[in-house]
Amino acid sequence: MRLFKAIQILFFLSSTQAFSSTGRVFVSTPVSTLQKKHVADCMSAPTVVLHPDQSLDDAMSLLLRNGISGAPVLDDEGKVVGMVTAMDFLQKEALEGSLLPMGGSREQVQTYVETARKICAQRVVDVMSPLVVSVSPNHTMQQASLLMTEHQFTRVPVLDEHENLVGILSASDVMQDLLHLVKNLPPARELAA
Repeated sequence: MRLFKAIQILFFLSSTQAFSSTGRVFVSTPVSTLQKKHVADCMSAPTVVLHPDQSLDDAMSLLLRNGISGAPVLDDEGKVVGMVTAMDFLQKEALEGSLLPMGGSREQVQTYVETARKICAQRVVDVMSPLVVSVSPNHTMQQASLLMTEHQFTRVPVLDEHENLVGILSASDVMQDLLHLVKNLPPARELAA
């Protein structure tokens, strides 16, 4: 959560002019000299895609072999239907053999059912998160970062206008863009002028 807040603050500061006077920071209008990057400039090609019917063992092996912690799930038509992350596997492992209470509100019971489904999972479809958030290659990096922060996602699929997967935008891609922005900010004395 702190990482996402830091990313939001850095994006805000990189898109504004700021100067300090007697220990106070003043923020003003956007810096026009910095060119806004788009998702297409920073995204990565997907190295691994998974299928809903793929076994969890196979999916974990693919992710580990490729040194990544998540991948999109594509159906038979090649459309993104979900995402699988290391957190999905951690939840399965952490909760294996747990006793789940089966009382409470409808929402609590639904949470217990979802947890039980993940514990018993054998296929990717059983642990994946259904796709609810994606970005376009034309989104600005700031727009994508805000969306990722709102939903607390460390990666999102990049879909074209036909809903085809064209890339993955990860928190690392966002951080690399931020680093580039910060390194290319004009010196503070130029901002104050």
